[in-house]
Amino acid sequence: MARLHENVYKKYVKARDQQKGVDAGQASMESLMTSDTSSYGPTNPRQKLLTSSLVNHVIVNCGLPMSIVDDIDFKTFIADLDPHFKMPCRQTVSYSILPRLREAMHDKVTNILQKAADVGLTTDIWTDRRAHSFLAVTAHTFLDGKPNSLLLSFQAFEGSHTGEKIAEALDSVISEAQLGGKV
Repeated sequence: MARLHENVYKKYVKARDQQKGVDAGQASMESLMTSDTSSYGPTNPRQKLLTSSLVNHVIVNCGLPMSIVDDIDFKTFIADLDPHFKMPCRQTVSYSILPRLREAMHDKVTNILQKAADVGLTTDIWTDRRAHSFLAVTAHTFLDGKPNSLLLSFQAFEGSHTGEKIAEALDSVISEAQLGGKV
């Protein structure tokens, strides 16, 4: 019941806990089914706002794992804040919401870089504790007198860190971002 009828189960647990010490009887399922358990529809502005805020602020900006949306205590916390909000599952976040967010950010970065006259690049390569190497490339430019730093690439870097391999990777990022003549 907890997995398939989460809201009903929560109400049952709450009613059961309130009954302890007052009455040894069990709450009936009918008493739990009569209250309003409606949730926002997928096109509801409040649902969209809360979903966007959850992904942008909790997962992306706070750096929390996507699996937090499947955690029962986090779900309970969110239900206490707004019982009508239907939290997206981890698969929806990772396969639908984040790719759309990434695409929107990619378009924004591309737009800024197209307007820029000159671009400077910084790069960093490091190896994590599991011996996996990564390469990051960041573009820096001024647009309307305001500085912009934009992450262009964050990717796995295979093999040894030779100057030739690093140059190939940077050339690939420059051509993909269409920065020829601006760097």
